[in-house]
Amino acid sequence: MDLDYEKQLVKKAKKDPEAFGELFDEYYKTIFNYVLRRVADVAVAQDIASTVFFKAFSKIWQFEWRGVPFVARV
Repeated sequence: MDLDYEKQLVKKAKKDPEAFGELFDEYYKTIFNYVLRRVADVAVAQDIASTVFFKAFSKIWQFEWRGVPFVARV
């Protein structure tokens, strides 16, 4: 995802949950695969990845853009 587009999407997600859904769709697989490689259990990896995105969603209003991809800070 282009960083400029991602920056605008994060800004929009602060007011529109559907915009956060686009971030979720883009990065869930990446986060899930990262966790799965470490825990080697699909159900646990799903739970952890879901928790990561729930926490990110609940705190999106605090997110400050620092020029790095959203996924690097999730």
